[in-house]
Amino acid sequence: MKSKILTLLGLCLTITTPSLYSQTYHNWVGTGANSDWSLGSNWDLGSAPTTGSNVLIQSSTGPIIVDGNNLFSMNYRLEVDFGGVLVVNGGSIGTSNTIISDNSKLTVNGGIFSALNGNCSVTGSSTLNLTGGALSSDWLVFELDSTGNLSGGIVTVSSFSVVNGANVTVGTDVFSHTLDIAGNGTLVVDGGYIDLSADIWIDGNSILSLKNEAIIRSAAGTLSAYNATTLSMDLTSMLMLDTLDMSSGDISLVILDNGDSFVGGETFVLFEIDSIVGTFADVDLFGLAAGLSWNLDNLYTNGTISIDGYVIPEPSTYALIFGALALGLAIYRRRK
Repeated sequence: MKSKILTLLGLCLTITTPSLYSQTYHNWVGTGANSDWSLGSNWDLGSAPTTGSNVLIQSSTGPIIVDGNNLFSMNYRLEVDFGGVLVVNGGSIGTSNTIISDNSKLTVNGGIFSALNGNCSVTGSSTLNLTGGALSSDWLVFELDSTGNLSGGIVTVSSFSVVNGANVTVGTDVFSHTLDIAGNGTLVVDGGYIDLSADIWIDGNSILSLKNEAIIRSAAGTLSAYNATTLSMDLTSMLMLDTLDMSSGDISLVILDNGDSFVGGETFVLFEIDSIVGTFADVDLFGLAAGLSWNLDNLYTNGTISIDGYVIPEPSTYALIFGALALGLAIYRRRK
């Protein structure tokens, strides 16, 4: 009797549980007259994807979405993998989940790319380029040696993660709720601005780098560092936080040389922070000219560092000065 029940149960599960591999995909084949997404002859099923379709792009000459392609409400499940390429130059596309994997590429030059009903994952040495338009997602994650070049446009996400060897460069306004950098991840903010409404987590030998007047702002948030991590900044960039918490790990501060000339008495604001918990495991400062020295007395009180002393001229400079004086004295005596 027991074996019959188990047999019936197994039959029910077989009938009612859909196989992941039985789902129908619209596979891009690109055999149409042009690269238009809506052209049915570009898809293996002979018709363009419809609302809720599973879309697969594995071609390096994939579709180009342009003005007139209004696919915002389609709620596709989108996979771009095995070297596939998707370009958004205009119009709009909406997805439930997006996976860019296996050396593939998503480029948004204009229009709208939205995965607000799900996640956008860039993984497996793939690339996401944003030069214009708008990119939105519930969770935007870069992982497994993937690359993000966010040089233009606007990114709106609920969660933004850079993990497992990924590298993201931000040169635009990025509005996010959480920022998570972990597992040898690197986030470079190069002249960009990231505005958060919650916390920043740095963990697992990861790096957060700010340069060229970059700003990360989280007015009510906390930056927490775990394990051995690195915060690198040049003197033109700034972190604006409620709390910097270094009590749970070793975080090193590296000050980058941006090539400027410095004099004694200069003060630089690195942090605008209400509370600093703990201290940096190490502070790595670049060398200054002879006669100048770093002053870190206020680093943990008001987030500033300063330069003390005076530049000591090189011996060759003294030689020029004394030579000029000697020449002037000789001319004076001759005239006299």
